[in-house]
Amino acid sequence: MATTGIDCDDELFASLLSAKPDEVDMLVDIITDFSRGRAGLDADVKKRLVQAKHSSRPTGYDQQQLELLGHELQQFGGHSAMNLARRFLKKSAVSYAEIVNDVYQKLNGSDAANQSVAEKERQIALALFGNSWRELAPDVRYERATSAKVLAGLFNLKDALSVSSGSAVGLSAASSAALFTVATTGLRLNPIGAIATAGFGLHSSVAEAYRVTVPFVAQMGWIRLRREAPAAPSPAPTNAAPASTPGNSELVVQNGQGETLLKLNTLQRPPAGEHRPLPTDQISALSPLLANVPGLAALGEMSRGNYVVCSLPFETLTKNANNDGSVRAFVRTGGKISEQASLSLPEELQNVLLSGAVWNAVSSAVGQKHLHDINEKLNAIKRQLDSVLRELDEVRWESLAGMVDYTQDLLDHYAQDGISHYAVQTLESQHSQITALRQFFDRKMKEELDIAQAIEADKLFGADSARQALKGSLAKLDGWVSGYLQAAQLQVVSSALRYMADPQQRHRSAAAKVLESLGQLDAIATQSRSVYSSQMELTSSRVFSLDSTLSQSFTAQLDSIVGVLAKGPLDTRQLHQSLFNQGEQQVLLRYQDGQIAEAQLLEQAI
Repeated sequence: MATTGIDCDDELFASLLSAKPDEVDMLVDIITDFSRGRAGLDADVKKRLVQAKHSSRPTGYDQQQLELLGHELQQFGGHSAMNLARRFLKKSAVSYAEIVNDVYQKLNGSDAANQSVAEKERQIALALFGNSWRELAPDVRYERATSAKVLAGLFNLKDALSVSSGSAVGLSAASSAALFTVATTGLRLNPIGAIATAGFGLHSSVAEAYRVTVPFVAQMGWIRLRREAPAAPSPAPTNAAPASTPGNSELVVQNGQGETLLKLNTLQRPPAGEHRPLPTDQISALSPLLANVPGLAALGEMSRGNYVVCSLPFETLTKNANNDGSVRAFVRTGGKISEQASLSLPEELQNVLLSGAVWNAVSSAVGQKHLHDINEKLNAIKRQLDSVLRELDEVRWESLAGMVDYTQDLLDHYAQDGISHYAVQTLESQHSQITALRQFFDRKMKEELDIAQAIEADKLFGADSARQALKGSLAKLDGWVSGYLQAAQLQVVSSALRYMADPQQRHRSAAAKVLESLGQLDAIATQSRSVYSSQMELTSSRVFSLDSTLSQSFTAQLDSIVGVLAKGPLDTRQLHQSLFNQGEQQVLLRYQDGQIAEAQLLEQAI
């Protein structure tokens, strides 16, 4: 039962409440004529429904939005002139059962009095959409429900249905489509048919009402069929190769206390996802460690070019190292000690795998491609930031560019020089500046969303200017998002460098707070999609329709920004994990002729 004070038929409301958001989207398009508006549909109601459609993910439509949708259908239920009179005189709207019955009779259905609302919905959907109703696209369903044959009253429900086991069944896909193709061709080529069609009032006020009620009820029938259809059968099991995940460890290297130092597993093929290739010098640095594991070379030789995953828990390894950098260990196979091992740790083991990881993560957030060239990356980062320089004063820009350059220089030379006391002081002083920049970009992101929301997108003669304003606002949002992620990740790097020089808990806490602040980006992504999508759609009207090319390019740009908002926090967490050595690192090794031919650092542990 409706509870918000909006008059909505209880039976209709119950059906809407059980529908999925994507199913209700089509109903909103029908009522609003795909955001173009209709005679008798209040502009504010249209705006509310369009905004509801774009804000319905992931939680779905709320009760008030569904009640408003149902109420508007009931206002359209019948003659359009009477609809206007009902609104003006505040008369009761037509019940949903009466609307369904009216549509059923419009399609020349028989025995309406003895058919339930649910059965009429099913028959209407099956008659218009055929037995392949599941596969029929929304635009095709709408086109059939508002075809000339339907609006002229020439569609016969009985001709479009067959009976099987006492139940109505739709025609085959070809036969169902032919009902509309033949009718359209005949009306176009036969002048007498055209005159007859005009007599039925294709463009009359009655037909205008049916352009709403017929596709709406047909969609409700489609929703009912979908809900009542049996679940699709599960695919039969296949003998396909198992997923690329390690099974039981082939080799486990432990210290005398039973702590795991290395785990080695074989794979038939590399795991899915993006992994960072390790250059030759980094592979060479790992070789002293791996070469002294008895059985590893044999394992690689036996795998004949297959892959070995090497799990490296840095903290455990370095904790067990002797003064000479070696570790006494035992190799276990099948749970039993099989051999002893003496592992030689390369100097600065953790730096071997961290080298290059920082700007890899940062660059992915701002769409960089040439990760191997530091200078190119820095130039690209600066080009990304050019779009926001109009809002930043020169001091801010120079400060940001300088901090990026300085941080990169420290990373480039960390393995050789470490971090000096002076560098630590510089990073300390920069910390508050980076925080201020992150807060600045955060504020600008939210302000930009408010600006986009305030654009009067539904003004009849301001469509073009509204579209240009939305495009400009979206471009600015792109800059604010990139700047925010750049500052956030730079802050994580700065905290990590200070922690490497002076392992105090406050440095870890500073980085952890940055990660926590990124939690808001999910909400910003949802709000961005809702605001920009609905606002751009509202610029469409019967007079100034939205160009498909513009719509597609705008949606692509919006999708890109939403993707960055989703991926940015993941990249930053990955960056944090790499720099603070939380957990273990996994290296994927490909052996050839008993030697490591290729190595990759896995971005996500398997």
